[in-house]
Amino acid sequence: MIITNAKIFNGKKFIKANTVEIENGIIKKIYYSKKFKKGININNSILCPGFIDIHTHSSTIDILDIKNKKDLIRFKNDFLKNGTTCFVLTTFYKKNNKKLKNIINNLSKMKSGAQYLGIYFEGPFINKEKKGAIPDEFVNNQIDIMNIIKEYKNIKIMTLAPEISNAKDIIKKMKLYNIIPSFGHSDADYFIANKSVKYGIKNVTHLFNAMRKWYEGSPPVYQAFLKNKKLFVEIIADGIHIPVKILKLIFKKFGKERIILISDKVNNRNLLLKNNKINSKFYLIDMVRNMKKLCHISIESVLQLATYNPSKLLNLYKTGMIKKGFYANCLVLNNKLYIEKTIFNGKIYL
Repeated sequence: MIITNAKIFNGKKFIKANTVEIENGIIKKIYYSKKFKKGININNSILCPGFIDIHTHSSTIDILDIKNKKDLIRFKNDFLKNGTTCFVLTTFYKKNNKKLKNIINNLSKMKSGAQYLGIYFEGPFINKEKKGAIPDEFVNNQIDIMNIIKEYKNIKIMTLAPEISNAKDIIKKMKLYNIIPSFGHSDADYFIANKSVKYGIKNVTHLFNAMRKWYEGSPPVYQAFLKNKKLFVEIIADGIHIPVKILKLIFKKFGKERIILISDKVNNRNLLLKNNKINSKFYLIDMVRNMKKLCHISIESVLQLATYNPSKLLNLYKTGMIKKGFYANCLVLNNKLYIEKTIFNGKIYL
């Protein structure tokens, strides 16, 4: 497959090349062409890497509501329809949750639909006072993290409140098993947060949600995250979870290199009834458009927040960039950032 007459965003910047050659699901060649006789002419639309949603509970159906294989296929395919080619399944931990284990086992085996990357557990090591919409049954600071690691083999990220008594040891064990420790659902002040960064926190779960606000504390807690230039912060850019002026502040302080856009999409009816702030509508593509519109940032900047940055946090193999030898998971977008085509494993899905 050849895609030509494209404005190519490679994950970090727009490049001069305008043609991509794909073979066996891999990007074989990237070059500039003056003629567009061969291949698919996308008429100067944007070609960018597929979006990577590291924090999502749902597509059109919630992970907690999946009942059969048909639901699971729909769950994965709906991500592709909306531009998310890879996702980390975000959910909550409870001991011996047979239903969740079965769903994850089937997700791992299923080849159709968007690529499942692993598990993101919000908790159970969180502050009950900052649990947000997480039900009480999924908060447990006494459980041994090794039991969780033995139960689930592909945990990518875990949210932790660093004020709990054994936080340092838990973070140490997360790192030992290549799990990304993420600050969140916490009432920690700046000083505790600063210690947690030194212990090894690498990510912040939905910054300014289920934690102290931007104006609380002296100094405010978010300043602890500014020091470590390798630490990422997630943001929900729906204009509801974070006021627009604070979204602008986040972009100014952290810049395009350290922000990861997430959907945090939830479609579970019970959770929606308990919290009207939960996002049940927006996919990552919607957050990308919102972020650009609300913060008046460039297309180049906003696309990086949904492609290269999440790939870098997760240390993904040959994913998150349009680059020779990388997987051909790409989107064709118009200048208003609406999807024209989704290319997954080198084939046009949409």
